[in-house]
Amino acid sequence: MPFLIEGANDAGQCINLAVEQNSGVLLHYFYGSDHGIWLRFYEASQECCTIAFNNDCADENDWDLITRELLRLGLLDQNAVEALQSLRSEAFPVNYTNLPNLRQQLGQILGVEFLEWFGCADLSFHSPKAIAKQFPDAKFVLKSLRGKAENAVQPEPNEWCPEPDFPTFMYLPVPDGVVDEALLERHVQHWLETNDWDETRQVGFWLYSGYQRALPSRMRYLAERIMNLQLVFGQEGYERELRRTIRGILAVTDRSFDWQPYLDRRAGEIRL
Repeated sequence: MPFLIEGANDAGQCINLAVEQNSGVLLHYFYGSDHGIWLRFYEASQECCTIAFNNDCADENDWDLITRELLRLGLLDQNAVEALQSLRSEAFPVNYTNLPNLRQQLGQILGVEFLEWFGCADLSFHSPKAIAKQFPDAKFVLKSLRGKAENAVQPEPNEWCPEPDFPTFMYLPVPDGVVDEALLERHVQHWLETNDWDETRQVGFWLYSGYQRALPSRMRYLAERIMNLQLVFGQEGYERELRRTIRGILAVTDRSFDWQPYLDRRAGEIRL
């Protein structure tokens, strides 16, 4: 599924935040008719290989590595290896000038439909009507639509919530990613030791309110998920699922967010 993220200052720039949060296989595609084609392949946040067809440069691709990694990632089957080798022979050593044809052949080999050209400038300077006419199947994700993805999810038992009759958000996926393990453990211990509640002062929800502030609006269901974990998984599975949920929260929040005041119970206090 092709998608475009606002925030790249330079044409063809890869947005690091998207790569850091990637949990599967991600392809970063850059095409410029007067420059060339670049494809960067990521597994989670690690770059596996790059294919570059640059009008101004000789072939600097490591084709052995490319072939090996694309086979491993399942983006290339054995029958397509010969087609990739033929494309390489056709494109080099001379400069390849028929970039549209090259892009089409690459797409056929990888099973991907590449857009001719589209960038953040189009979002900024073209009207939604003009963009919809150019790309009739495109979906505009606006702030007003965020969080409505859960409406498309059936509240049926799955790996995220094996019990029926819970709120729909409990059946939404929990993200994964590389996080600060020490910070993760502090969050987990905070919940295990305090349940984010102070019976004496009748106040609480320090970290809960911190999650609500730090999480993107479409991901705030993760904070609500914590409040239902014991009901779904019981005491035996609570710590395991708590750790998984907090890992998901830390994976999608800004790493510069200051959690210390919430862990110290100096911020986020809610009186009840």
